[in-house]
Amino acid sequence: MLRRKLFLTVSSILLLTISGIGFCGKIVYPWRATTAIVKSGKSFEAWFDADNGQTVNSVEMKGPYNRVIASFKVKSGDWKYDQWSGNTYNRKITVKVPVDAPADRYGLILKTSTGDEISFAAVKVIKDYKSSYYVMHFSDPHRWQRPEITPSIIYNEQSTVIDIANIIDPEIFIETGDSFWMSTDSSTNTARLAEFINGTGTIKGLNDLYAPVFMIPGNHDTPAHNYYKEPNLVVPARAWNENFGLTCQNFTYGKTRFIGVNNSWCPATGGEASDYAANYQWQLDAAKDWINTAGKGNFRVGFFHVPQESVPPVYNALKSAGASFGLMLAGHIHRTNSNPFTIDGKAIVYAAGGVKNGDNGAPFNLYKIDQINGTYEPVGNSSAAHSGLEVAKDYSTSKLKLTFAGVNDGTHAKNTATIVNKFDFPIEGARVRFVVPKGAVYGVSQGTVKQQFEGDSVRVVDVSVDLNANSTTKVIIDPLRASRIK
Repeated sequence: MLRRKLFLTVSSILLLTISGIGFCGKIVYPWRATTAIVKSGKSFEAWFDADNGQTVNSVEMKGPYNRVIASFKVKSGDWKYDQWSGNTYNRKITVKVPVDAPADRYGLILKTSTGDEISFAAVKVIKDYKSSYYVMHFSDPHRWQRPEITPSIIYNEQSTVIDIANIIDPEIFIETGDSFWMSTDSSTNTARLAEFINGTGTIKGLNDLYAPVFMIPGNHDTPAHNYYKEPNLVVPARAWNENFGLTCQNFTYGKTRFIGVNNSWCPATGGEASDYAANYQWQLDAAKDWINTAGKGNFRVGFFHVPQESVPPVYNALKSAGASFGLMLAGHIHRTNSNPFTIDGKAIVYAAGGVKNGDNGAPFNLYKIDQINGTYEPVGNSSAAHSGLEVAKDYSTSKLKLTFAGVNDGTHAKNTATIVNKFDFPIEGARVRFVVPKGAVYGVSQGTVKQQFEGDSVRVVDVSVDLNANSTTKVIIDPLRASRIK
């Protein structure tokens, strides 16, 4: 069984606050590629591969500003989580989040008899499911393509999209592949993983996202580009498990069901891999079994890396289970001009623009799901596709910026946040997080205070504010405005 390793930098508060703790990566889920979403007061499941005699003594969740102690139950067994790699885990841990836990993104820490096991930024605690919410879709950064692709372009593209996402505040952030590496130099691989997962002093990593992250592999997501000649796909599957965890995943958000399938390593129609097409039916079977257990909900979203013409086998599998998709998100083709692609008479398949060379100006797709009615809409235009920059490769020209008048680090009891939205569409419920001194209750000049809580050394105030298209919005916070809290 391969052990998943963690890499530390000093780019995020979360990593700084737990960098002194010993760690090793035997947590299978939630891991880098997947984030558990849980309501405060409810439970989520963690999968752990314990050594002989290793016991779990307590469970902690570490956020950027606070620590939560959770109750838990452990079930022993032997479960295979990846058919290709054959990898297994032997502990299912049911973790109950305290009802008073603040909504935030947390690292999961298992305090065991042999030390701490850590899965960074692995749990997103929410207070309730939103009746309508954003899903952001990012794809094909090709971060491994050095030296032919300039790393500063790829990482700055990612950093721009993350900054935008942290303002738009999507409930789900999905990346549909081509983000691994190709080098056989393990030290280079380690450095690259640290850069795009944890960030650096100048660029944001995926762990800097406030939204929960779900990644699915692409056809380039392997340490060697000859993996099509591995009929059972053991080598790439074990590499993905070691560094990211699950190659496929299913999860719920309220009445919505999300199903991520890795068929990019074995496309069912055409493509260079057709002669070596491996069987991924086990993923489809697992998805159908999961749907029968979790319930069909009233809306289903699929996400994959394959080109749009390779989506039908996945669509048909769920249709045969009486759970047809209402939205399907794809990568690979690096273009959005065919969005939405039609399947089964429904225009529901969308691809995201590739990052790769920076010509698309920090591209992302944005969708809004109405889970009351079980419908969706592409945000901003019919293709759902947007460039995050006014000028491609000029990373000072982001179309959505948040700045603070004073340093937002807990030293100022009064501060002003300015949000400049240059997108041609409004943004509902944009997020501003103020970090202010402890010991007071705060209010704001406009918007709604969604929560405020005492951290270890500061008070955190999360504000939701609607932004008009092509607008500038200022939000002032201070204790004297506390009467405005809704």
